[in-house]
Amino acid sequence: MDSTIADKLDTLAQTLSRVAQNLRVGTTSLRTDTTQRMKLVQTGEDLINTVSQPEDKVHLYLPQLCHLTALRLFLKWGAFDKIPQGMRPNGQPLTISYFELAGKLGADVSLITRLGKVLVANGTLEQHVDVAERVAHTPFSHLLTTPQQKATMELLFEDHLPALMALPPYFDHFGRIEPKDRLQTPVAFAAGKLGSTAWDIIHSDDRRRKTFMLAMSTGLEWAVAQSTYDFSWLVKEIAKHPEDRVLFVDVGGGRGQVLKKLFQAHPALPRHQCALEDLPDIIDQAKRDEPELADVQMVGMDFHKEQPIKGALVYYIRRCLHDYSDEACVGILQQIANAMVSDSKLLISETVINNPPTAYQGAMDLMMLLLSGKERTLDTFKEMVERAGLMVTQACVAYEGSGIIECVLA
Repeated sequence: MDSTIADKLDTLAQTLSRVAQNLRVGTTSLRTDTTQRMKLVQTGEDLINTVSQPEDKVHLYLPQLCHLTALRLFLKWGAFDKIPQGMRPNGQPLTISYFELAGKLGADVSLITRLGKVLVANGTLEQHVDVAERVAHTPFSHLLTTPQQKATMELLFEDHLPALMALPPYFDHFGRIEPKDRLQTPVAFAAGKLGSTAWDIIHSDDRRRKTFMLAMSTGLEWAVAQSTYDFSWLVKEIAKHPEDRVLFVDVGGGRGQVLKKLFQAHPALPRHQCALEDLPDIIDQAKRDEPELADVQMVGMDFHKEQPIKGALVYYIRRCLHDYSDEACVGILQQIANAMVSDSKLLISETVINNPPTAYQGAMDLMMLLLSGKERTLDTFKEMVERAGLMVTQACVAYEGSGIIECVLA
């Protein structure tokens, strides 16, 4: 037993040593190399699993739960925004005392101190001691002051967490079966709105809708997926097609974050031959808030219904299918397939999970269950597209699963 653990530790140590050497000579950057960074994170998780005993894992849940609780309270009270940002002339970070922070929040000093120390103990804040105990930002807490990340955390705590906590009574009510009905999801159950889709619930409240859209605007997955799929062929195709043909349709594309990334990477792509599709209220918001997409065709639609743009060269759908059951996804794909012509391509940008999945992939699959959706393996994607009259021509998948699946008419 001990020798087996020793062998695993040797392997992990070799991995860490190799990465450390690459960092020293500059051949690896953890900031820009997402794949290498995710491999290293997995190595850390493997190390914890290797050295911890079964009873250790039970005890590890407690600090994780308390850390999340302290995070939630500091976010809700705007505490991270009250901590000064920047550096002193001596190179030390600007700090604030617990007494000063409590005053800015109208809170009890002892309470803020205790919550702050939970965040310090878990590496979210950094503690300094001079005349009084003081705290400073870490890169992580600084990130939590940005609008996008605050929206992401609000979505996690205010929407996802209550739905996760409602799963036991949900399955008591409906039985131990996989949620597949968009009108009977755990999200709707937790909100007391059975009979409404998750999107109906989100769009019924303007603040909730804006929070959701801001949280979903992250470009990480797109950046990773783009690095594994070569879009340059699309630019080379421009001259081969008439100017009235749509070259790229972003189906369910929100406020157009993918199109903006695409135009940055390939400025020769004519914007008037690209289209952004989503629900009418989202398109209306994009028209108001995204002036750089003014030349793009903007189309309000529902991808469960007929695809309004016929014969486009590329239909692109990103992080939409994982929100739905297999049956619903086949229906969405069929609507796109019906609009495609012989040279059209469908690009599905989703997480392609391993079997067994990584811890993060498994967590995301459980999150999708809240919407009656799921994360899928490549084999499952192939089965779905075949049922929709399509076939997979290539799958470009990064290490942690983000990727693009290219399909054509079967």
